[in-house]
Amino acid sequence: MASCESKPFCVEKVGVFHSDFGSVQWANEQLKFAIRELRAGHLKGDFEWKNCLQLVLYVRDRLWAMRYTWQCRIIDFWIHKYTQRRHLARRPG
Repeated sequence: MASCESKPFCVEKVGVFHSDFGSVQWANEQLKFAIRELRAGHLKGDFEWKNCLQLVLYVRDRLWAMRYTWQCRIIDFWIHKYTQRRHLARRPG
């Protein structure tokens, strides 16, 4: 692998860009990230939940654009799961 000085965006430099961008491994990492965000955000306030949901929907749309439909369906399942939990937790009585 070439050094980071020769690349404008390098994993060691930035920490965001992956050399396997667009691969199945990358898609699965995105799925794990989305699930982690939903698990962490569903018990927070409305503003934080909306931000979390917006981020997860962005990840899902990016996966959909790259034709990773299985990961998108799993994200949809987790969104539904935590939206229901959030609704039930906020119910009076």
